[in-house]
Amino acid sequence: LKLYVEDAPLQLTKIRQAIEQENFEEVHLCAHSLKGASANVGAEAMREACMRIESMAKSGSAAELAECLVTAEERFTLLRSHLENLGFI
Repeated sequence: LKLYVEDAPLQLTKIRQAIEQENFEEVHLCAHSLKGASANVGAEAMREACMRIESMAKSGSAAELAECLVTAEERFTLLRSHLENLGFI
């Protein structure tokens, strides 16, 4: 769980940079990786957000991807807060 919490922000940053560069292949790969990691730790809301990013990367709309990324970042922030409050991290 600790590794996930440390790695997820890095993956989200990579996704943001790839969106800014309109590198939709990289967006897809990073979102897919983070989706799997989220599923492995039971972070369903994050998995869903990453699945949406992964799916939308095929359409190549940077504006829509950026909106989805904001949702993923908000969900991760909430998840991290809950984990901290519960003493898991």
